[in-house]
Amino acid sequence: MMMEHLDGLSLSMFEALRELRDAVAPQKKEGGDDAATNDQSTPFGLDNSKQNIMVEMEHDTELVTKLSNQVMQKHVAVDEQVSQLPGMHRTKTQQLEKIEEIMLQIKQQKVELDDLKTKAEERREQIHHALDQVMVEALGMQQNEEAHEKIEVQ
Repeated sequence: MMMEHLDGLSLSMFEALRELRDAVAPQKKEGGDDAATNDQSTPFGLDNSKQNIMVEMEHDTELVTKLSNQVMQKHVAVDEQVSQLPGMHRTKTQQLEKIEEIMLQIKQQKVELDDLKTKAEERREQIHHALDQVMVEALGMQQNEEAHEKIEVQ
């Protein structure tokens, strides 16, 4: 679940940065004749191209501010989630001690599992041997090498 949140936050941050890149990249103007628009003046004494540049700069500034705030919010959210991870309140020494403790527990459990596996294999062999004897007795055969060979072949 934590990874899903981190993945979502990473994706959001990536999208915000991509939008930022797209916002500050020069955009092509569709249609229109630049020469014709350059000759027209505005009431403030600026031609349309200069005014358009200023409007784009204001828009870019607003967008950069907005995206920067989004990135900072995502950063805070990531920090909050990371701080809630188990063991984050411990010091590095305490974390290393906990890791060593867990590794010791794992080794002990491995030894126990190996012992259980050995006992299970021994028990399986005993059961196979008992089944072999029951089969020989049920078929009325004498327990000798020939009977064992027939059973092993089957």
